[in-house]
Amino acid sequence: MRDLANALTIQGTATVISTGEQTHTGTSVLEQSAAFDRAITRPDGSRILSLDPSPATILALLVLAESRTCQLILGRPSIDLAALGKMLQPDVIVHRTGRIERRGDSSSGESGIFLLTSGTTGTPKVVHQTLPALLGRVQTSSLEKNRGARWLLTYETHSFAGLQVVLSAALSGGVLVAPEARNPAALAHAARNQGVTHISGTPTFSRALLMTIKDEGLPSLRQITLGGEAVDQATLNRVSQAFPHARVSHIYASTEAGALFAVHDGRAGFPSAWLGHALPGGVMLRIRDEVLEVRSPRCMLAYASGQRAPLTEDGWLVTGDLVRVEGNRVLFSGRQDQIVNIAGLKVSPEEVEAFLLAQPTVDEAQVYAVPSPLTGSLLAARIVVHPGLDPQETLQELQTVCARGLSRHKVPRRFEIVDRIAMSTSGKKAYTS
Repeated sequence: MRDLANALTIQGTATVISTGEQTHTGTSVLEQSAAFDRAITRPDGSRILSLDPSPATILALLVLAESRTCQLILGRPSIDLAALGKMLQPDVIVHRTGRIERRGDSSSGESGIFLLTSGTTGTPKVVHQTLPALLGRVQTSSLEKNRGARWLLTYETHSFAGLQVVLSAALSGGVLVAPEARNPAALAHAARNQGVTHISGTPTFSRALLMTIKDEGLPSLRQITLGGEAVDQATLNRVSQAFPHARVSHIYASTEAGALFAVHDGRAGFPSAWLGHALPGGVMLRIRDEVLEVRSPRCMLAYASGQRAPLTEDGWLVTGDLVRVEGNRVLFSGRQDQIVNIAGLKVSPEEVEAFLLAQPTVDEAQVYAVPSPLTGSLLAARIVVHPGLDPQETLQELQTVCARGLSRHKVPRRFEIVDRIAMSTSGKKAYTS
């Protein structure tokens, strides 16, 4: 069944993508897909690498993947082809300029959609997904409720989260608002001028958005979804206060696990009652050794780049997310690979960030490790102070609050007041010492 093609056919000459400077209709995307089909001469088995981040190109290629057997690799303009490994060397490359380069005619092997992870902690991995798995979370009862929505694209188009937004807009007969400039100010401007109703972004992006719009608000906003990072309670509260007429949700998903579940009750974490019980879509959750493990039909098939898949002996995907149960809630404590060892004691920078963000004087915080000859590591923090407050007085207050509210080894030993904290292209904090 060609769900994407059918949805775009219904849209016809209506706008489906708006960049501010240019618009694309359902018909024009289908025409672009047909042009790709004609340019790829093999009837089956092509291995296509897209280096074009344009949403129209991605959508056209997804329509193509819906209709023919192929491997669609969604890369980045900077990707080193050698990093894809021998098994994923492309026959066809779609360049950013729209130029199509043919490089060979080898058998492509198993079909699917191949996504690169963000590479936050090292070389990006190539995740083998399928189009039905990508569509699985989108094609739910909420699709009809979102009919005709205007979606702001804050994520990279080639990312798992970006694809979820692109697919949601296309399948619901909506409009994808994707301005060329990707900074929070440009995105906020586009959201306001184009009447955006739905925004999905990381908690880091959401805090940057709040600092950008200040008290102006976004009157047309009906839904804001946070994902890609653990969301703290203070951020949920601030977003809810800033957008009182919008439903605020946070979603748990990753390139490897797919989209698993969404939480709509305004609280950080998720209900502990979900552990050990089947959730909608066949998702199962459990905790082992303080790490969240999941089972889902939408989990990746494998790492096509050769790394060993993070699976347990009984087939559960190890997410690497540390969690703890508090009462009837499961709360996220940080990433397993980002834990800092301070004199033999383990500390999660995310936990300390959440503590700082809970202070009304702090608009944004970034906690990171610095080397120490005595303890191995110490914590340092960058702080964006709420406008109008005296930075030095605020810093002294924060140091006092941290000393009272945190264990001694969790207290940052160095604070820096900054105007903003850099974001990576994935919408997460760019961690630099």
